[in-house]
Amino acid sequence: MDGARAALWGESFAPPNPEAFTDPLIGEEAPAAQSEPLGGLLALLGGLYEEDVRACLARGTLAGYAAVLRDRYCYVPHDAVVPGALTAGDLDQVAAALAPRPLRLEGLVDGRNVRMRSEESRERFAVARDAYLRTPGRFEINEQPTPDAPGWLVEALR
Repeated sequence: MDGARAALWGESFAPPNPEAFTDPLIGEEAPAAQSEPLGGLLALLGGLYEEDVRACLARGTLAGYAAVLRDRYCYVPHDAVVPGALTAGDLDQVAAALAPRPLRLEGLVDGRNVRMRSEESRERFAVARDAYLRTPGRFEINEQPTPDAPGWLVEALR
């Protein structure tokens, strides 16, 4: 394997909760699915700590730890919480640190495992968008996962 041509792809296989679902009352069974953002988080953090990583793709991961704190209920597993992460910055700053390497974020979710709308995701990642201004086309946010992810990674490694 050529270590200088590595890319990271982190994926969540947990289905997102519908946008209009309601949190259960005490004693009711939870109709909600827990998010599984760890794959995408590892892709982002792996790209942050490994300079040889040439591209990152994160699908179904958190839109940031601040997105977990915006509601009173949270459907995020404990293993996805990095202690002290917000004291150093949120995931938008991690994404900004990856510039100019290609980065694609797809199907981002909030703390309730509800898919974020494109406009809100773009607002949350404004710092990263600004960091990528000099390298247009290397930073993408898609509301839904796209079928061309493998092809995107191959192109990013060229």
